[in-house]
Amino acid sequence: MLVVFSAEEFLNNEGHTLNLLFEEGMENLHLRKPNCEPKDLGNLLEKIKPEFHSRIVLHQHHDLQNHFRVKGLHFKELDRRNSMNEIKMNMANGTYKNLSLSTSFHNCEDLYLDSTPWHYQFLSPVFDSISKEQYTGQKYAVDSGNKTILGLGGVHAGNMNEIKSLGYCGAAVLGAVWNTQEPLKAFRGIYEAYKVSFS
Repeated sequence: MLVVFSAEEFLNNEGHTLNLLFEEGMENLHLRKPNCEPKDLGNLLEKIKPEFHSRIVLHQHHDLQNHFRVKGLHFKELDRRNSMNEIKMNMANGTYKNLSLSTSFHNCEDLYLDSTPWHYQFLSPVFDSISKEQYTGQKYAVDSGNKTILGLGGVHAGNMNEIKSLGYCGAAVLGAVWNTQEPLKAFRGIYEAYKVSFS
């Protein structure tokens, strides 16, 4: 599984760029805009072709899933700490029916201790971050077992095979796409490397 995280800030012509990435084969977009208003996120979703909404996971403003047929919802670490009982209740009562549910971890111990039935989890930082200065990679090796663990942090086309060798079921990229002059070209290289490493 290959996931692309959106840029944290809104970009010029972002909807158009995301449509091009989907057309190039992007199957999973995590739409993450930490400081945005619901209307701004909704406006971006309006600019993405409806046929691609089923490949999008929301990090913020989960209520937008009532207006757009998105793939799923992501819960950050703070969400788990503050709202875990509510999340589990909604899992049990069918509120999240037909939605993929994911979360993030920043150490192996917390990840292995968590028994929540997430569809997949991110563990980071695996390598030195491209998008965040002084976010040092830990080279976490994992035993996925019955979990679907994706490596995040400093992932690019050149280390995709190492992600595989460390035991991950897939990878997530952010800076390797958006910290470039040509996101589409960067994605193509990453996608090809992913297919070679995880085929």
